[in-house]
Amino acid sequence: MAFSWIRVGYGLPLVVFSAFGFFAFWEKSIATKACVIGPRAKCFAADLSAQDLRHADLRGADLRQAKLIGTVLTNANLSGAQLDGSLLIGADLEQADLREASLRKVLCTGCDLESAQLWGADLSEAEVEGADLEDASLRFAKLRKARLRGSDFGNADLQSADAVEADFTGANLGLASAMPT
Repeated sequence: MAFSWIRVGYGLPLVVFSAFGFFAFWEKSIATKACVIGPRAKCFAADLSAQDLRHADLRGADLRQAKLIGTVLTNANLSGAQLDGSLLIGADLEQADLREASLRKVLCTGCDLESAQLWGADLSEAEVEGADLEDASLRFAKLRKARLRGSDFGNADLQSADAVEADFTGANLGLASAMPT
């Protein structure tokens, strides 16, 4: 049986044509030219800019070098995902689950990571400037050589974070639970 997949447009259903007719899906998975959004998705270098992916399940997804400019990932599950080298400029990751995610060398200027779970995440050499990390959990996060200038860490949990050579110039660390090592 042959299937044809057509991406109708942003925010519209995915339509599947088969020998039995066509079906429209309104599921959480979103098809793009480069990938289908879901657990362990293969989205290397995909352009997912300005997409609404709130509550998306992207556990273990390969999003290395992806463009996520202005993408809404509120409450998304990105635990264990690989985002190395991705562009997250202005992305909304409020309350996102990024536990054990790899965010090495990401560009995340102006990102909203308020109340995000970054427990054990690797943000080595990341540029997270002017970001909102208020109430975020960064326990055991790797922040080595990260540029975190002007970011708001108010009430963030930084216990046991590895911040060797990290740049916190102009960052608000008020009420953060512990200074990183």
